[in-house]
Amino acid sequence: MFYSNVIFAGDNATLYTNITYLTQVIVTFFCGLIIGKFGRRNLLIAGMYVCIITMGCLTYVFMNDFPTIYALLLVLLFMSGFSISLGPLTWLYNADILP
Repeated sequence: MFYSNVIFAGDNATLYTNITYLTQVIVTFFCGLIIGKFGRRNLLIAGMYVCIITMGCLTYVFMNDFPTIYALLLVLLFMSGFSISLGPLTWLYNADILP
């Protein structure tokens, strides 16, 4: 989130950035708890669907000048999808493939 102050331009940019980071940490921890129950493949597929859908919606929000709170909610949803799938699970797959 190097450009989060640009994405969340305004008075609350730092607050929104901190909320985003906190959400990422919490969801990544949550992924560690549910990986055994749902399986790696299912979490990867579900997380990728969330990322694809939220990127489409985020594009629509930026093109039509919606309020910043909509962008924040979509970025949080994207970060949740990424933190539950591609973020931690690709490292587990690499550890299994390469001994």
